Amino acid sequence: MVDAPITSITTDFGDFPLVGRDLAVDGVPVGLGPRRAALDAVLVEAAVEAGAELRESFPVRELVYDELDRRAAIRGDDEATRGFYLASEGLA
Repeated sequence: MVDAPITSITTDFGDFPLVGRDLAVDGVPVGLGPRRAALDAVLVEAAVEAGAELRESFPVRELVYDELDRRAAIRGDDEATRGFYLASEGLA
């Protein structure tokens, strides 16, 4: 995975920007910005190895929220399963 070093940061809340430059300690940048495609591939591989079922190009129809307004599940459709529902703790 190729990472882009983050050595400067700009924060702007409207009145004026706050800029930090040369943000490294002993030559090590304060942050890394992993390439999204590479990061996604690593996360998918780890999830599948841990037992998750991967369904590529799966159309998500709805995000389901719990009582605290957190995403808790998805609803979607594909040709193999109509009305598919996946909760954060597994299939339901």
